[in-house]
Amino acid sequence: MKLRCRAGDLALVIHDEPSCKANIGRVVRLEGPAAYSSYYARYCWLIFPVDDRPWLVMRDYGATKVRIGPNDLIDHPDPWLMPLRTVDGLAERRARGRKATKHALKKPRVIAPDSSSKIQAIAVCR
Repeated sequence: MKLRCRAGDLALVIHDEPSCKANIGRVVRLEGPAAYSSYYARYCWLIFPVDDRPWLVMRDYGATKVRIGPNDLIDHPDPWLMPLRTVDGLAERRARGRKATKHALKKPRVIAPDSSSKIQAIAVCR
């Protein structure tokens, strides 16, 4: 199963249960590894909000506001989260000690098209 997020990521909550819609747009830190949840029928991450505001959590009796602490186990499905990373991932690869790809390091060069083309100019990386 391919997951969108990775352990340690910061992620934006993009979906939640209808009674917990107030959580959408909040940023969380993910702890892993992801585990399959039979409740959601999806892989889920343990989440920790990056701010101290109360979080809406589903309980047997409905949604309730709680402050999530280090001992709380709150899970959230992977498809409901959007990882917050750099656009090209270059800084992330460098932080993990991997060599950046040639494509990420090359600057685009502009090529002028021939006169029959409707395209004004294109940028390519070599």
